[in-house]
Amino acid sequence: MRAFLVMSLCLSLFVANCNKGVAPTETKQLPETELTFARDVAGGELTGTWVPRPTNSLEANLADPSQIAGMVDSLGLAASVTGSVKFNADKSFECNTIIQVTPKIKIGSLVVPMSPFADTLRESGVYQQPWKEVIILPLHPTIFKIDTVGYTASQDSLTMVTLATAFPGFNFVKYYLVFHFVK
Repeated sequence: MRAFLVMSLCLSLFVANCNKGVAPTETKQLPETELTFARDVAGGELTGTWVPRPTNSLEANLADPSQIAGMVDSLGLAASVTGSVKFNADKSFECNTIIQVTPKIKIGSLVVPMSPFADTLRESGVYQQPWKEVIILPLHPTIFKIDTVGYTASQDSLTMVTLATAFPGFNFVKYYLVFHFVK
């Protein structure tokens, strides 16, 4: 009788927990307040091949312009993106882009020449979507941090916003990128 009770208890615990397994069976929706983007993002349908908008395809902005106060009179960031990004319904993607940002620094009447920062991304894989308006891309850029992006997609336009991150060599100055794509 005792063996029967122990076996019944073990069997009932097994049945009650059989859907838990080693890996979770459903995607956990993380709290939306954990990420802050400089622009509002709304999600939408990503599926399709996207190319940079003909004008103003990429914006590079300082997260807090007061971070450079007293160091330079002005800092402009000329930015562009070329190529394409393809998102498939199965959450696979192909990225074939070149991103370029050229700082334009002015100190008084002196313009400090700067070489552009550029990244070539020719990668593919599977992205994750832990939030309805955020994707995590397994990209390996050398300069720009573009792994977690918020996005707003409509039928013919896609805007992607990166999280604020530090400039290479200037850890106290943070920037974010805003990509503008069309189908």
